[in-house]
Amino acid sequence: MARIPKTGLARRIREVLRERFSGRTFRPREVAEALGIPPGREREKVSTALNKDFRARGEVVRFGDGRYRYVGGELKRGYRPRFKIRIARAIYYQKVITVAEIAALAKANPNTVHKFLQRNREWFEEVGKKRMAGGIHKVYRLVREDEFWREFVLREEERRPL
Repeated sequence: MARIPKTGLARRIREVLRERFSGRTFRPREVAEALGIPPGREREKVSTALNKDFRARGEVVRFGDGRYRYVGGELKRGYRPRFKIRIARAIYYQKVITVAEIAALAKANPNTVHKFLQRNREWFEEVGKKRMAGGIHKVYRLVREDEFWREFVLREEERRPL
């Protein structure tokens, strides 16, 4: 796999976010304008960087209306967004699950639930398949329930301020 050359775009975006958009919401278009990037493909790179790279690293939070907020270094290591706590709780209470069921219970995106299950494979075992809504879904079972509760749910509740 070829390595993608670095262009410094992420560094420049990060600087603009810290200087101009710290503590307030913004749209990718506003960031591109602040960087002096003309409309076109280059602006799409800014939008893609914010939506994929910065969100994946937890540097920005996206709101439903297409706006973002820069949180940069404010997030502490081990931080889990609220929807991941909802996913963990739904899994704990269901015990035997499918991705679609947990997504509905936790009001989360099914892709996010699937990624959660894949990243934490040691906590689940595949026990079969189930036909639902015109498709076949894998069924998972939670193993080591008490440890899962302590690792994913209880720790988050302890961090929450009173």
